Amino acid sequence: MPFLNAILKETLRFHPISYNIINEQTIPKGTYIISSIAGYNRNKVVFGADAHTFNPERRLDSDVKRNAKALPSCGCELQALIVEILDKSELSLTEDWIRTVWRESCGVMMPTLEGEVEKGAQLPLRVKTAAR
Repeated sequence: MPFLNAILKETLRFHPISYNIINEQTIPKGTYIISSIAGYNRNKVVFGADAHTFNPERRLDSDVKRNAKALPSCGCELQALIVEILDKSELSLTEDWIRTVWRESCGVMMPTLEGEVEKGAQLPLRVKTAAR
């Protein structure tokens, strides 16, 4: 489970729920500021030279304790659910997914199909019962 937890935390770091990166902006006095989670999560000062690389092993390194508070901890329920789904199912994307699926930023990052953004989140996924 430690490696699964590392994968979950790295996934949340690499693909946060809200995706917005602002590199430079003039901010007038009195303006409220909301931090860029995506920008912080790819900050090389915080996460090292490979901050732009998906690397779950960074979560297993005891020297990276300073990052532990930067991400929410993944509960046992989420880990158990993922293990059950992966154990009992075969998941695969449809053949044309790479051509049709887009990452749409609209307050919350969600997959959408090309030309069907108005229909909301969609991800063609084939689910079969795993062979026993």
